[in-house]
Amino acid sequence: MRAPGLIPLISSLHGRLGAVPVWLGFIGLAGLLVAFWIEGIAHMVGVWAISPTYTHGFLILPISCCLVAMGWRRGEGLVPWPIALWGLLAASGLYTVGIKSDIQLIQHTAIVLGIIALALFSLGATAAWRHRFALGFLVFAIPFGEELTPALQELTAQAIMGATTLANLPAIRDGMLIQTDAGNFSVEEACAGLRFLTATVVSAVLMNHLFFTKRRMQALFLVSALILPLFANSVRAAGTVLVASWTDMKVAAGVDHLLYGWAFFFVILTVLVTGGVVLSDKDAPHRPSPPLVEGESMPILYIVVAALIISLPRVI
Repeated sequence: MRAPGLIPLISSLHGRLGAVPVWLGFIGLAGLLVAFWIEGIAHMVGVWAISPTYTHGFLILPISCCLVAMGWRRGEGLVPWPIALWGLLAASGLYTVGIKSDIQLIQHTAIVLGIIALALFSLGATAAWRHRFALGFLVFAIPFGEELTPALQELTAQAIMGATTLANLPAIRDGMLIQTDAGNFSVEEACAGLRFLTATVVSAVLMNHLFFTKRRMQALFLVSALILPLFANSVRAAGTVLVASWTDMKVAAGVDHLLYGWAFFFVILTVLVTGGVVLSDKDAPHRPSPPLVEGESMPILYIVVAALIISLPRVI
């Protein structure tokens, strides 16, 4: 007697288990992901709360949800896309590796990829493609970039030394310590400009999506968003050292240089926003949108498979 084939067996289970509304299935699976991956999620949220460099992480998910709502079309249906379960499996495997190796960055990356995979699975290929920017924007929730700090410190230190040379101000550099006649200046991690760079780039990527449609303008805007904060932070750091030296440490020392840093940050954001509004090409013809599809229910069989995938880090 032959055993039943896999495909007929799956079809039989599909018919017996039935289906539920897609939104209900998504909420249930998202809650399960939070419950089973809570260790990594708690750590990631903790990084957002403790490190000013990554405070923007609290805003990423709400912004992504708003972008989806803004781009949603009346009559747009949800069609579960089971192929996305492979992405969920990859994220679950990556999270397991992160837990076993105790590497938080791997855990954080897996969590965001898992959320994206769940969204792909629930939205369906057509709707997910329409909202691809909102889904991709979730990547900025991952606290990454600290590896750039030494390079940014070096860039800042070189800018300061260059400025002192141009100003004929005697200065000696010893690593990240710069000695002048007025006093010593240390290029700390907070002075490297990573916080400045991260906030500017995240803001610029969002504005790039809202203001531009042409690829050339998008590339130009993003390049400007990378160069401006690096240049501005170098000017801020060099200016702080020069002014402090010229005033015998009475100005631009202590809290002053922090205030100047925030002022530079707002100036750069103002420049970017103004440039985006002035150069916006949103009035240009848009590419045709994919046709609307009729919504479907989410088979409980798919939900069971997704739940098992999410629970893998707990059982391995």
